[in-house]
Amino acid sequence: MSLKEFILKNLQKHQNDIVKFTIQECNVSRQAVYKQLRSLIRDGRVLKKNRGQYELCRGFTITSSAAITTDLQEDRVWHELFNEIFKKIPKNIYSICYYGFTEMLNNVIDHSGGQIVSISLGINNESIKIVLHDDGIGIFNKIKNAFHHDDVRESLFQLTKGKLTTDPENHTGEGIFFTSRAFDKFSIVSGELFYYKNVVEDDWYIETRKNKELGTSILMEISMDSKRNLPDVFSKFTSGEDFKFNKTHIVVDLAKNEDEEYISRSQAKRVLANLDKFEHVVLDFKKVLIVGQGFVDEVFRVYKNRNPHVTIEYKNANADVEFMIKRSVPQ
Repeated sequence: MSLKEFILKNLQKHQNDIVKFTIQECNVSRQAVYKQLRSLIRDGRVLKKNRGQYELCRGFTITSSAAITTDLQEDRVWHELFNEIFKKIPKNIYSICYYGFTEMLNNVIDHSGGQIVSISLGINNESIKIVLHDDGIGIFNKIKNAFHHDDVRESLFQLTKGKLTTDPENHTGEGIFFTSRAFDKFSIVSGELFYYKNVVEDDWYIETRKNKELGTSILMEISMDSKRNLPDVFSKFTSGEDFKFNKTHIVVDLAKNEDEEYISRSQAKRVLANLDKFEHVVLDFKKVLIVGQGFVDEVFRVYKNRNPHVTIEYKNANADVEFMIKRSVPQ
């Protein structure tokens, strides 16, 4: 850890004695500490209040990295890097950031197969942005290999449903599902795929990029004035006294490849794969222009007969899609 990083990490707790504390802990000269403080003030990351008193500006970035080993613990990384900074953050935002960061870093530790994870926190008066990047196999490749999917796009789509994990003995497959719904903005970049979800604007998409991203990058962003609470996010998809994760929301548009339409039963089966793990499914047809008879029959009649315990609802269907669904659903 550099001297500058040490000051940023400890300044929140030592606003009145950061110079003395840094000298003692780092065994450096007073001049060296003041040099770094002046640099931080010029960069807009530290504000000088009175003589010997400094504070972090609401507009700075903290970066760090760590070796990915079995000894790396996500909660300790949070407390070492961020805990003091987040003490003045609204409680609901703190809870969401803590949950998202620890869930995603735990995934890196257990699944990435990488050597190094890079961590970045950007914070200002408007928002908080957390980025994790690892140099591992890549999240979509990992899933594709484990479940023998035809391509990584299929792996990404299955991941968005929830309850998908390559290590069911130690993981439930809930982390990305709930994290992507807790933050205002959530994205994953890995290989040639970019997945983006915007909760505020109720938007999402998958892009194929020419330049491949080695490893996996995850971005989480939330507004400083967000009123969202983590328990409310969970309650939308859980039920019962044990808060069982038994509901899911499927964005049908994410299942298609390029410009194909939803016509065949095989397409429907991709959408329906692994939904027997849930009791309540909402199919979101936003952006879907048309569906075929085979597709809707497979979803609303055949699948329902085979899985009577699963309740399937739909939303955001345009007039053409609505017509085909009602035509195929048994009366």
